[in-house]
Amino acid sequence: MGERSNAWLLTLGAGHRAAVADHEMIEYVAAPRLHAVPMAPSHCANVLFWQDRILPVLDIGAFLDGGDAAAAPLAVVLAYQTRPREPLRYVALALEQPPVRVEVDDEQACALPEEHRAFWKSAALACFSLEGGVPILDVAGVCAWAVGDAPASVRSAASTAGRNALEPQMDADERGD
Repeated sequence: MGERSNAWLLTLGAGHRAAVADHEMIEYVAAPRLHAVPMAPSHCANVLFWQDRILPVLDIGAFLDGGDAAAAPLAVVLAYQTRPREPLRYVALALEQPPVRVEVDDEQACALPEEHRAFWKSAALACFSLEGGVPILDVAGVCAWAVGDAPASVRSAASTAGRNALEPQMDADERGD
């Protein structure tokens, strides 16, 4: 058996599961007070005020299933860096259930889930088996996806929801039509 590592198992919106490294989860928010962001795509339609910061609340389940963001009963605050030695950045993820600490090792490695594979290929670092495949989130990559700086394969997955949620929403006057 290989070396075991701690991770947090997250049940995202619409029952999708993912994990983050133990050091990336900063805080579990059991009753987040969310504030709506007008005109925002459904996967990031809310913000959370946290420690004198305004954090976007990403709802990966809403993105994957093309629905509206649910009133997230739970959230986690995650920390990430886009480059070494940069200051930490923070983001919140909407959850359906409280996070669960798990131990994983290399023997649990598996292929990414087939469902939403294009998204997971760009948004996950790896995957482990725990009652099905659990992608390990690339938190910086997911944040890039949320602001529209995602690879074309991920943007095309968004179009299956009826519109490209990753592109800025502009009316005809802003586009110059």
